[in-house]
Amino acid sequence: RRVEVEPFTSEDFVTIAELEAARFGVEEVDSSDTTEAADKAEAADKVEASIDFDAIDALLVDTSAALDCLPQIAISDDAATKIRLGNPVIIRGRDAPVEAEEACATARGKLVAIGAIEQGMFKPKRVFAG
Repeated sequence: RRVEVEPFTSEDFVTIAELEAARFGVEEVDSSDTTEAADKAEAADKVEASIDFDAIDALLVDTSAALDCLPQIAISDDAATKIRLGNPVIIRGRDAPVEAEEACATARGKLVAIGAIEQGMFKPKRVFAG
């Protein structure tokens, strides 16, 4: 049974009960009381607008946290637009890596793409919406 996946440990995990509690805006849903959980789920399904998405979002980990082990390339908004269209961009700067099999491009702290750096160019493989 797997209990850790780099870079996350068991302290980072969120239980189903914690997710349900956040969804329904309650302190905690007792997972052993299936009728209570079912009643709350049914009520929430009827009134989707009442779901507290901010509470759920607070439990989520940013996508880029899973990619901290990869080289991070900070890019401009113009370069981000090119990358989102699938185009490679030249990586400039004294500390810019010349080669990397896997790297992440970020703009304004948000993940733009995962790709490779070849001969000083970032070539996107997977692109994320901005």
